[in-house]
Amino acid sequence: MVPIEYPDFADLVYGRVGKNRHGGIMFKHGEAAYEDPVLLKSDGLPTYHLANVVDDHLMRITHVIRAAEWISSTPKHLALYGAFGWEPPKFAHVGLLQDSSGHKLSKRSFDLDISSFRNGLAVFPEALVNYVALLGWSHQQGRDVMTMKQLIDNFDLKFTKGNTIVAFEKLWFLQKAHAQRYADEGGREFEELVDRVAKTTQAQVDPKDLEYVLRGRDVRPYTASILKADAKSFTTTQDFLTRNSYFLGPICRSAYSSPTPLVTTEQLTHAASWLQAIPVGEWTLETIKQKMSDILAAVPVALKNQDEPTKASKAWHKALHHYLRWALADGRRGPGVADTLAILGRDVVLERLGDAAEDCAGGDEA
Repeated sequence: MVPIEYPDFADLVYGRVGKNRHGGIMFKHGEAAYEDPVLLKSDGLPTYHLANVVDDHLMRITHVIRAAEWISSTPKHLALYGAFGWEPPKFAHVGLLQDSSGHKLSKRSFDLDISSFRNGLAVFPEALVNYVALLGWSHQQGRDVMTMKQLIDNFDLKFTKGNTIVAFEKLWFLQKAHAQRYADEGGREFEELVDRVAKTTQAQVDPKDLEYVLRGRDVRPYTASILKADAKSFTTTQDFLTRNSYFLGPICRSAYSSPTPLVTTEQLTHAASWLQAIPVGEWTLETIKQKMSDILAAVPVALKNQDEPTKASKAWHKALHHYLRWALADGRRGPGVADTLAILGRDVVLERLGDAAEDCAGGDEA
């Protein structure tokens, strides 16, 4: 017998929900909750309404977290729990996952599965779990980047009341953040990342190009040094190789264009040549930073005479960094100049600076 009134209930997300009477109020997320539902089909098999109640009870389920589209069916399920004399679980209804067009995410419209993220895109497991956990979750942690332990320790049922757009930009943000964390911590995850990138590098980069930059060095520690310096930009191994290609072989420079007419290429090539003063055995990041500080402090007199000291210093800093990035990497983005100098090594750096000076001299003569 159908009850005169289905019970209202406390939802862990929406609060108090109900009451719907005969022929009455519509639930926000579905059809009217009050009706005479079919519990057994003509073939004797149970419908979802009956099956989920019996199954959850027998499995001793304490909390049911499901899509908000089921909120209108919950009074039926509670009535069944009452009819059986069973204690119902707590219910939490969460918004649907939607694509950028506002359509419900489904296997029909979504051509990626977990294996494609892991094997195809090589997304870190922690980054993917972090991403999925944030979908619709209104946490109060102040930052979205969390480890598995942090997710477990801080998780609660404070979900947003509404649907959630699945935007993959957030996934790649988390991928970069976890890559940086791995590089900072230097644990097992970072070692596995280095192994994967080093293996792909050896498989895809021409051996002659690789030997040009390695100069007898081992590819694994060389790869690790690039990852440590550029982990904050790591998305996929393939993107990493493309982004850092100037570390993996010779470069072909475009014509140099100074960011300011106040600094000449002659001044820049002369300043860059000071790096030759660093002895072979002292080519370290610390020594390079000290030498760079000396070079940056040596603002050309001609530039000082043309502008006030502060502006002249800023113009010199900008011009020198711009020139060195062009000379070493054809102007491509990547790790800072000092890190780039340290990673490439003295021989490669001096060779590229020499080539760049010749290119500038040839351009001036033309």
